Amino acid sequence: MNKLLLAALIACCANASAAVLTFDDLPAGLKAVPDGYGGFNWNKDAELDVYSRRDIATNSLPMGYSNGITSGSQASVNAGGDVPVTVTTATGGTFTFTGANFTATVGTETLTFLGYLNGDLTASSAPYLITDAAATTITLPDFTNIDTLLIFSKSLGSTMFAMDDFAFTGGNPGNPPGNGGNPVPEPFSLSLMGLGLAAIGAVRRRKG
Repeated sequence: MNKLLLAALIACCANASAAVLTFDDLPAGLKAVPDGYGGFNWNKDAELDVYSRRDIATNSLPMGYSNGITSGSQASVNAGGDVPVTVTTATGGTFTFTGANFTATVGTETLTFLGYLNGDLTASSAPYLITDAAATTITLPDFTNIDTLLIFSKSLGSTMFAMDDFAFTGGNPGNPPGNGGNPVPEPFSLSLMGLGLAAIGAVRRRKG
């Protein structure tokens, strides 16, 4: 196999990975997601809080909270339901928003997403309907090379929504992602890794 192709496969395997923020490595108790988490700033006026299953039991929270926890034992919720959630890179750079799991805390909600780069709108989504019965996985393939993500509801203040498993690529490498800073490989990157390993094996067999 051509050595240049082999090097390209290995490079792709190293770079094609995503990070997933589960909010499980943050203090719960309906406390705000701190700036810098995952390399992002999370606007305080939206009151994006972290809650746990213990918080749900202690405060008798609606079922949407429980259904909003899709991994681990914690998730985030916009306690200020009348303010859009804004996620911005903490110290510059750009990122790609891959998607996340969203759940209405009560009833139904309609979410819209906007992506900005240097203040200019570069990506927008159609409205997505979410319910409190189960989490909805929303993926946004066009939200690449942005520095700000805006998430807002069709009827601000009608209901709040929970968010878990915030997936992205890029961002500021100086700020580790969640889960203790461990990147979570995408299926695509795992496939590339397999191709890379197969290529290495083929080269070794030919040399032998």
